[in-house]
Amino acid sequence: MAEEEKKDQEKTEQPTPKRRQEAREKGQVAKSQEVTSVTILLACLILFYFNAEIMVGKMMEMTRWILGESGSFIIDSNTIQPLVQTLVYKIFGILAPLLLMVICVAISVNVMQVGFILSSESIQPK
Repeated sequence: MAEEEKKDQEKTEQPTPKRRQEAREKGQVAKSQEVTSVTILLACLILFYFNAEIMVGKMMEMTRWILGESGSFIIDSNTIQPLVQTLVYKIFGILAPLLLMVICVAISVNVMQVGFILSSESIQPK
């Protein structure tokens, strides 16, 4: 087994264009995860720099609402679902710009690195 790995590492011939295309179709391409991670981090920092005041303001507003209404909440099996649903919608409204930006940046950076590849072969169990 170790000898086979050694032979694979000692390949001296360059891959043919056909082999490269086949590997690309299988989703086997070289890309840097660090570039994607750093770009997402920078995009998040930029978003926070410009929108932190708005996001913190919305979180404070939600916290005030929760604390202000906490004495009047009647928690039972009929009221818990609407209450949780309202909180989830408010939290999602605050985090939606961040989540959308992370998704868009991650897809964009990966497309810039390797081009658009849609292959399910690389994620199928073997």
